[in-house]
Amino acid sequence: MKSALRMCACWPSASPADDTLPAKFYRILVNVCVTFVCLGGAHEILAFWGQVDMNETIECSLVVSAFNMAVIRLIVFNHNTKEMFQVLDTMRQDWTVNYTSAEDRAVLRNRCRLSFKLAKIFISSVVITWALFSAMPYVEALHGHRRILPFRGYYFFDLDTASSPVYLGVYVINVTLGAFGCSTIAAATSFSLIATIHASAKFAVVKKKFETIDWNEPEQVKTCVQDHQNSIKYAENVETVINVLALGQFLVSTGLLCFAGFQVTTMMKDHGRLMKYSSFLQAAIMELFIFSLGGQLMQTESLDIAEHAYNSQWIGCTKSINIRMIIMRSRKACTITAGKFYDMSLESFLKVLSSSFSYFTVLITVKDG
Repeated sequence: MKSALRMCACWPSASPADDTLPAKFYRILVNVCVTFVCLGGAHEILAFWGQVDMNETIECSLVVSAFNMAVIRLIVFNHNTKEMFQVLDTMRQDWTVNYTSAEDRAVLRNRCRLSFKLAKIFISSVVITWALFSAMPYVEALHGHRRILPFRGYYFFDLDTASSPVYLGVYVINVTLGAFGCSTIAAATSFSLIATIHASAKFAVVKKKFETIDWNEPEQVKTCVQDHQNSIKYAENVETVINVLALGQFLVSTGLLCFAGFQVTTMMKDHGRLMKYSSFLQAAIMELFIFSLGGQLMQTESLDIAEHAYNSQWIGCTKSINIRMIIMRSRKACTITAGKFYDMSLESFLKVLSSSFSYFTVLITVKDG
């Protein structure tokens, strides 16, 4: 995650003084590169609409949509640098300072292990997809197909009539620009997954403490309440950073899954493009699932605080108001929302898949008809 965030110039600084001139220049360069790919792809759609195979237009639309999301990610990350640093610093402090007991660290480790594994798998899938998109157009051009760029784009000259050095130069530049865009995908999704599952782990640690708390010991009660409040604050910071990303992801994913699935079904005989679109479809589904899974786990763990507090040994305590306040606060789940409209959960993930499949069947019907 750190490498992906650094590649797309989104690793937050502790203070504005740490934001050096080379870092600012590199951030501007990444933003310009990703925007350039989006504009080039959009220009290709407009320039060749109706003149080429519809599959080519759909492919170009898929790439443009994915890179438009990359632009949104860069804007959100650059706007929420302070909150991102607070989230990352909290995770660092939890692993090194805050949780020192073996039991707390075991809970944190067991809960976060899933996020590390899923993040590695997702980043690997993004790299594989980038490699397939980067290589396939050149292989197809060697076999007589129309020359296209890996991540599409029309820049006011015909690639088919351009000399080989010019084509190769533009090709390499396009691959490099695509790497910047793919790094934003890997960074944003990995950050969302690790941050939200870490939030669920913090709530799990609080639940563990409620199992052994002595409500007649003010220091124990104070520690548990502070840990609960810190977990809530951390979850709110995470939600602030990624709620806009979640909204864009859920809105765009419906179309991406639908058209990517359509491309897979229409190119069953073209094994090269079948591999490329299958990899794209797998990465898109996994990305949506990761956003949903993190939100679901954080919501479930925060709600479970009330039940664990109620099941603790509170009978006979002198200050029962503490337990009542904790239960009342825990009834309001800490969630990751999609732009404040609805919660990210596995239920919303299934709804997006259902909508995408419905649109997919309509496209297949129209094509066969």
